[in-house]
Amino acid sequence: MRVKLNAMARQVDSSVEEAQSSAKVQPRGVYQVFLAQIVTIDNANQYLECRDFDTTAATFVVLLPPIFTETSRGSVTYSYSGLNTRQATEATVVETQEITPSFVVGETIQVAYMRSVDTRMFVGDGRMWAKTG
Repeated sequence: MRVKLNAMARQVDSSVEEAQSSAKVQPRGVYQVFLAQIVTIDNANQYLECRDFDTTAATFVVLLPPIFTETSRGSVTYSYSGLNTRQATEATVVETQEITPSFVVGETIQVAYMRSVDTRMFVGDGRMWAKTG
């Protein structure tokens, strides 16, 4: 009985692998991570314009996660004076914050490309907002 079950399990595994390898459409939500080089930092719209790390091909927009672009969280509001700098205000307390380390033109970053929505987004690498004033 055990031998038959093992044989059946191998057959099922083989069928699943065959179906996956012949699939022409990637499942929703599948993404690819690659290296890109920052070409332009758009301070007004808070995104990065990049190109593939190993080519001089056309540029593409890389979105930033909400933590870098949010305008409020709870009772704290944020106003940006550039991609790397913002002011956090809570009641009468104002604090200047900068992304550490800052995004720099020419820098190589990791980008996730999400096929299902044709979007590229920065992959976090430990950068966070830090109080500077």
